[in-house]
Amino acid sequence: IPAIISGLFGVTEPAIYGISLPLKKPFIISCIGGSLGGAALALINTRTYVIGGLGIFGYTNFLNPAESGLGLVPWIILISVAGLIFGAVVTYIVGFGTLFEENEVATAQGVESKPVTEGAVIQANGETYIEKEVLATVMEGHVIPLNQVQDEAFSSGAMGKGVAVEPINGKVVSPVSGEVTVLFPTHHAVGVKSDEGVEVLIHIGMDTVQLDGKGFTPHVKVGDKVTPGQLLIECDLDIIRDAGYSTVTPVIVTNSDEYLDVITTDEKAIKSSDHLMTVVI
Repeated sequence: IPAIISGLFGVTEPAIYGISLPLKKPFIISCIGGSLGGAALALINTRTYVIGGLGIFGYTNFLNPAESGLGLVPWIILISVAGLIFGAVVTYIVGFGTLFEENEVATAQGVESKPVTEGAVIQANGETYIEKEVLATVMEGHVIPLNQVQDEAFSSGAMGKGVAVEPINGKVVSPVSGEVTVLFPTHHAVGVKSDEGVEVLIHIGMDTVQLDGKGFTPHVKVGDKVTPGQLLIECDLDIIRDAGYSTVTPVIVTNSDEYLDVITTDEKAIKSSDHLMTVVI
């Protein structure tokens, strides 16, 4: 809404770079609408007499100081309104998505999940974002904010943004479609890079590297292609707990600095295939 208001008053950069250009289709449609409006203004032989206001204040630029009355200004207003209506109607018909790809909006921070084209606008925490990629949960269990994890390397955000899960079973699955890029020799951590370039690290438990692989059974290797929900590792939670280690599992987007934000779910408990995070641009 602020971008639209500033655009009407002549400052169009927020609307262009914040909304229409990232979404692509609205930008192209607005260019077409502007071109048609410009052609219509040329056909009625409009002229500007001063370089003055912008946006709706720009109508005064078309007043001829040597003549009385409004001249062609009413027609100019009509054409600009017609251009605005054209852009709104065509965008409504064509849709907001990008040109070639489709994705799904996450249920994150109270966002309703529904199929839409990639690049759809989502609302979260009172802010507006443009979707990049949805990450499904890697384990069933209880969600824990990353800053509450009892390990400074994760809780400080030094490794990237994310969230943690206190699991109720030992099955670790892929949150995205992509490729396994990292599998620690002790099998306590695995990394997956999505087809869209999002890098996800799943670290099972705290200090579980000390177990030297005991209780962990890998089902993939580096270079394997994976799909959402595919089993990556099985772990014995009892072995981890009996050894005195926490089973809290951080899920980190290690290249989160390349994106606008990583929005985590506000659900307290998550089940298989539930949305865990949304990476946005």
